This record gives sequence, structure tokens and C-alpha cells, in this order.
Amino acid sequence: MSFKSSTLAAITVVAALFGPAQAAVVTFAPLTSASQGPAGDGTTYLESGLTFTSSVVSSSALYHWGTTQSFNADPTGATLFQNFPGQSLIVTQTGGGDFFLNSFDLADAYNTGAASVILFTYTDGTGTYSSNLTLDSLIGLQTFSFGMTVSSFSLRQDSPYFQIDNVVFNGGHVPEPTSLALLGLGLIALRLGKRK
Repeated sequence: MSFKSSTLAAITVVAALFGPAQAAVVTFAPLTSASQGPAGDGTTYLESGLTFTSSVVSSSALYHWGTTQSFNADPTGATLFQNFPGQSLIVTQTGGGDFFLNSFDLADAYNTGAASVILFTYTDGTGTYSSNLTLDSLIGLQTFSFGMTVSSFSLRQDSPYFQIDNVVFNGGHVPEPTSLALLGLGLIALRLGKRK
């Protein structure tokens, strides 16, 4: 095999191993119904590779609005909310591990356009961090973009509360930047070594 062929083969393998994974979107579509009700077993809900867990155990901790209710910020589908004030909605990859969080949509829990600040906490390979997400005073869903690798994130349910929809993420193995840098240096060294 020529050097050119072996280099192309190596790049193909690298692209397959480290290329961008297909993004998945949690839309809560399986919860769509005319009336409100609990999600999953009430404490845990799984969809498309993510697990949504309430910080309090209850058969009604995780809930969704019905399509006939004006509270629903996705009137043709469903959203999810933590049903207990002061508690958190915790999101992890089903089966564990890191995932790349692209974005998610939020609205106030009653879809009235109530401006609010939501405590957002996430854990990555270096620690746990918190920040505030500010909802505008418009009715409907608002998109928050992140573009980061996390092992979990959570949203605290404080007044006037929130509902979540359209969680966009990439699951599976997420290469660390140092791994990609070392791989790139290896390919460069291989190329330079062949020239001698």
C-alpha cells in the first residue's frame, strides 16, 4: 500500500471514529395527548438516548401539558416540566457517559410570557458549574444554545417555573480536544517521516 493510500485510509478511520455524531432531538412527542399527565413513571422519563430525572421521587414529579391546554408551549406536541417547586430536572445520557449538548428550548411553565431566571447547572470533565438562563417576556419557546460536552445538566424549578422541549444533543463517544490534537500530530509526523 502506498503512503498516499495508507494516509487516506488513516484519515477515513479517524473520520469514522471522531467525526461528528448524528444529532438527536428529544421532542417529547410520545407524551403528546389531549390532556396533561405524568411523564414516564413520574420520576424518570427516557427518550432518544437521554434520561430525565426528578430530584424528588414522586409519581407526578415529571409532567406534561395536553395539546388542548394554552399552558403547552408546543401546542401540537408536548413539553416536559418538573412539577415540584424548588426541585430540579436532571438530564443524563441513558447508560451514562458524556454527551455533547447543542441546545434546548424553554418557556415559562404556564406559557404566559412571564420573564424568569432559571438556574442551570452542568458537570463536565473539569467540575460542576452553574449559571442563570434568562427567559424573555414572550409567549412560546425560546432556544438556548450551548455547544459543550457534559456528563449531566440540571434546571431548578423556581417561580415562575419552566417547561423544556427540543433537546438537541450528540451522544456516544465525544473525543477530548487533547485526543484530537495528538491524533493530528501523529498524522503530521507520519507524513513528515515519509518525506525523508
